[in-house]
Order: sequence, then C-alpha cells, then structure tokens
Amino acid sequence: MTIDDHILKSAKPIKSHLDDVAVDNFAVAMKEKLAIARTKGRSGWEECDPAHLSAMLYEHVAKGDPRDVANFCMFLWSLGQPITPCHKASAVAQEPVACVLAEVAKATAKFPTWPTDPLHALAVLGEEFGELTQAVLQSTYEPYKSTPDDVKTEAIQTAAMALRFLMSLNRYQFQCGEQHQGTISGAEDTNSRLIRPESMFVAMDEAVKRGA
Repeated sequence: MTIDDHILKSAKPIKSHLDDVAVDNFAVAMKEKLAIARTKGRSGWEECDPAHLSAMLYEHVAKGDPRDVANFCMFLWSLGQPITPCHKASAVAQEPVACVLAEVAKATAKFPTWPTDPLHALAVLGEEFGELTQAVLQSTYEPYKSTPDDVKTEAIQTAAMALRFLMSLNRYQFQCGEQHQGTISGAEDTNSRLIRPESMFVAMDEAVKRGA
C-alpha cells in the first residue's frame, strides 16, 4: 500500500451539509416536474415576458406546489430578472379578464338561461372550444380563412362559456338521464319499423347536405 493509498483509506468522508442535500434533492424534483411539463407541450419560458412569468409564479403559489413555484423562480433568475411585484404582475391579466367578463355579460343578456343538466352545459362549452380549435387551425394552415384576431375572439368566447359553466356548479343536477335499448341492424324498433343500415346512411347524408 502506498502512502497515498494509506492517506485515502484513513481519511474520513466529508459529510454533506443538510442544506446541500436538500437543494440537490429538490433540484431533482424540479427537473422531474419540468420533464412532465414538456411531455404536455409546455416550453418557451426563455422567450416569455418576465412580468407574465411573475404572474404565473403567483398563480402557482396559490395552487400550492413548491416545485412549480421554484421552477418559475428559476426561470426568472436564469433570465436575470426580479420577481415583478404582485400588483404589477396581476395587471398582465386585467385586459383579457375584462374582455371575458364583458363577453359573459353579453352572452347572459342574450341567453339568460343556462342548462341545469351538466352534460348539456358542457356541450355549450365544447361548441365554443370547437370553434376556437377551428380558428387556430385555419390561422395556422389556412391564414386566408382566419386571423389571430379571430383566435382571440373565439378564445374570449370559450373562456366566457367556461366561466358560465363554473358559475353554475352548485345548480347542476348530476344524475343519469333516461336511456333506451339500442336497436341492432335488421331488428325492429319500438315502433315496429325495420331499421336498415342503408336507410341510416341516406339519412346521415341528407343531414350533412342540409347542414352544408
């Protein structure tokens, strides 16, 4: 055994400080949360407005997950930016929120009632989301059919319907609706009428033509 081997063998291992261990473990947890976010298509913090990052940081403070809060702090630190004061960060969302509230008021005045059946209410929201999806697709692949302004309009209307859906949570009747026995091709229905597959396709084709 050489002198160096003897020194290494007799040397006591340096014990890491609890702070360092905690930071190392937390960094692993932060990386895992970021990896999960990337699988959901979330990225681009390096190009994001620092004020917007601060606003999202405050939102995640309210949600309560320390990993998300730490990651937003990391984003700002990496950009060399401070955390924007809360009152300034919230101002980022003031204009969109005002537009959504105005749309809610407009829609409520035009359609004062709202479904008590949650599935019916969800269908109303789904219709708006479908129109938003169409606007985004057209703006991306067929820009002559839709513009970013159209996307904004549809996004506001979708958010307004989501808010109306949320506002009625305590009014919904969560219960199964009436159901009937489905008929098999070639069998008789409750009115003793023979349902043939070809007649179904003809009816569907006619419905599509009427919609066009």
